Amino acid sequence: MKGQCFAALAFWAAFGCQPDRNALADNGSVAVPAALTRSQKPEGGADRPIARANFLDRPPEGPGEKADSKAVVIWATVNGVPIFENEIQNSALGDLAQISPADPDCARRRREVMDRALETLIERELVLQDAYTRLKGGGSRFLDKLKEAAGREFESTLVKNIEDRTGKKTTEEIKTFLKQQGASYDGLKTQFERQFIYTEYLRWRVGSYERIGHDQLLEYYYKHPEDFQTVDSVEWQDIFIAANRHPTREAARQFAEHLVGRARRGEDFLRLCMQYDNGNAHDCGGEGTGRRHGEIRPAEAEAILFAAHDGDVALVELTSGFHVLRLVKREYAGLLPFNEKTQANIKDKLRKEIFTREAKKFVADLKRHATIDIATNPP
Repeated sequence: MKGQCFAALAFWAAFGCQPDRNALADNGSVAVPAALTRSQKPEGGADRPIARANFLDRPPEGPGEKADSKAVVIWATVNGVPIFENEIQNSALGDLAQISPADPDCARRRREVMDRALETLIERELVLQDAYTRLKGGGSRFLDKLKEAAGREFESTLVKNIEDRTGKKTTEEIKTFLKQQGASYDGLKTQFERQFIYTEYLRWRVGSYERIGHDQLLEYYYKHPEDFQTVDSVEWQDIFIAANRHPTREAARQFAEHLVGRARRGEDFLRLCMQYDNGNAHDCGGEGTGRRHGEIRPAEAEAILFAAHDGDVALVELTSGFHVLRLVKREYAGLLPFNEKTQANIKDKLRKEIFTREAKKFVADLKRHATIDIATNPP
């Protein structure tokens, strides 16, 4: 169960899972900080009160209501939409888990993590509000397509990942598992959808990249040689034939040499590995252990691999048996050539830099026209 719990936490941290806003309103009391400080108001606009949702004015719980409900604390509002403490904690699960309660600086570090997570959620909320405002009406079809795509992605990635890691196969089993971990299937799906729409809409709004020409690629290549350094390494495949699996050691040798011949004649090495390997390679897709000098196991294979050419097949004899080796790819230390692959990597890097720069400008503009209130001293 510990492994399952860890996996679930990793999913929620990775996808920014927050509890469903309506569920929070229905299942817990809402604590509004006594003091909110206005961090920003619309540029050139009047200072106006925040339009809060009705549930924020709920009276304290009565005798007939849930006595064990935890108060839901609001840390900020974005154009009147609240951001809850629960949301911030769940979006920062990974970073918070790295802070030990025994750390004398624990409180300060936790607050810094929470503040960073809050800033991220404020920016996401601004982008989503802009998306729903601009895409209503004629753009609703685009929004519907985004929601459909988010649903498919949710099922094919997140749900599939949970199935693989926990062994839960049905939706009901997954819902029960998530409930045991303090989350809900519907809430997880909603937040996945919100994150998906945020990402895709942001790409759409700022995705028109500047033209990146050959000269720019070449300039980056020569100005950042540290980005294109490689070390001696090998990618290789392995089949281990155990001597004790055959009538005699010589019989084991002959069988290993037979496999060498079949591999050299072009038979699929991975298929041979899956069928005949007596070691661990078949569990790793036929991949050999280690890639750099000093990492190769068995150590006797290192010199052979680093002297081989791509596609070469060789035999290594050990006391326990025989390793059939195949070199897939050899990388030599030095500067990577300015080939198509390197140019594609540079172009991808530059596009990401341009996107990040333009996205920051876009979000900054949304902030200038937004009313954002942050709690002065949240609990």
